[in-house]
Amino acid sequence: MNRSSIIVLASALSAGSALFAQELTSLITESRNSYNAVKNNLLKAADKMPEEAYSFKPTPELQNFGQRVAHVAGQIGGCSALTGERKTSDANSKTAKADLVAALKASFDACDAAWESLNEKTAMEMVAGRGGTQRTKLAVLIGNTVHIDEVYGTMTVYMRLKGLTAIQRRPRRNGPVGWRRSRDSPRGRLRPRHGDTLQSAMADDKLQMDIFDGSRPAEKVITLEGVLNSETAFRFRDFVRNQEPATLVIDMSRVRYVDSSGLGVLIGMYVTFERTSRRLLLAGVNDRIWDLFHICKIQGVFTRYPTVADAEQTVPVSAESVVSEA
Repeated sequence: MNRSSIIVLASALSAGSALFAQELTSLITESRNSYNAVKNNLLKAADKMPEEAYSFKPTPELQNFGQRVAHVAGQIGGCSALTGERKTSDANSKTAKADLVAALKASFDACDAAWESLNEKTAMEMVAGRGGTQRTKLAVLIGNTVHIDEVYGTMTVYMRLKGLTAIQRRPRRNGPVGWRRSRDSPRGRLRPRHGDTLQSAMADDKLQMDIFDGSRPAEKVITLEGVLNSETAFRFRDFVRNQEPATLVIDMSRVRYVDSSGLGVLIGMYVTFERTSRRLLLAGVNDRIWDLFHICKIQGVFTRYPTVADAEQTVPVSAESVVSEA
């Protein structure tokens, strides 16, 4: 299942119940909030990078910073098509910072208008996506947000290499945290250094996370406590990207709430694990959150295990089995 079809799956909501209307309104609001956060980061980054650094590229084969800005500005096509006639961007032909920033702002004006046009009815209208695949308007906009956020992530590397402080996606409240493996903690849990709390490791007071070795070879277990939303989901995603277990079990028994950003991150992680022949398992998902999975038609993507122990029963017991399955 490719990334585009997963996003369609996550947004193709069933219109048959009052719960649907409530969840759809919430989904639109949370998704738009995520978009606005990414938009603000990109505009600040484009403004902060000096004119002479727009031609900078970390390695010869990569795009320079200006080309990265132009790439994001290309979103004007998809966004404008949702509200009227498709517009094209001429940003790829520009090199001056002022021209590229102007093109970037114009593209966000088009996307702002597209988000503004969404309601419970229009969000579910079908349009042609990439390759002619039919997608909901909401799915198109969520997919665009995911993409430009990934581009922003690459741009922060350019900024750091030029000695600039990248714009933080979320404010850090407790500073950076270094991790170490605690000998006296159960099952080799990873603990923050210098007495920092697990809460600070996620740089947000709405989600706590703990990671430890599972009972099977090449397995890790992450326990979450709190909410997985637009303020916490992307930091959780970034942390998981640094882990490379053959199997990752996510214990969600203490997760109270998941919004569209959280769903998008879980779906993106699932696609990544499938593409690399690894396994992502969910344990302890409560009924309220699982109902949202059903509403979004993604319950068939994930298997819901009652406990971590139940999920681990499906994991091969030997390293050789793990390798052979991969």
